[in-house]
Amino acid sequence: MDRPSLETAATLWYICSTFIAEEEEQKMVRGYRGELDLNNAQKTLCRKHAGAARWAFNYGLRRKQETYKAGQKTPSAIDLHRDINALKPSEPWMYAVSKCAFQEGLRDLDAAFKHFFRKCRLKKEGTWKGSCGYPRAQKPEESHRWRSLHREHSGVF
Repeated sequence: MDRPSLETAATLWYICSTFIAEEEEQKMVRGYRGELDLNNAQKTLCRKHAGAARWAFNYGLRRKQETYKAGQKTPSAIDLHRDINALKPSEPWMYAVSKCAFQEGLRDLDAAFKHFFRKCRLKKEGTWKGSCGYPRAQKPEESHRWRSLHREHSGVF
């Protein structure tokens, strides 16, 4: 059986794993990679989800920068998700995608800041030689991935 071409196939990483906590470290026990052959409607839906995750990441980054400049406590992913839920009635396109797309974009933002601050700390200690890399806004041509780690969506896309 021939593999589908890049134009007709989408690669999606499924990380169906169990994590074991070992002194603030997490170790992945198992991971899977699957390749999907999507039709045009499914490709469109995946692009909508990727766009929603990108929008949430950029919205969260903008909000965190605004609150930092104002001298306030920066909002967490949960606070930002509440804000996005409050925006939903005025933005009907948000109902066309899963809530998980917004959540994953905000989780990615929190992870980006976590890595940024970790690298800054290591640089001060002298153990990190590279740059710290402040999180940047995502562009449409750079962010075409999204994931859903919830069981309710595991077989849909």
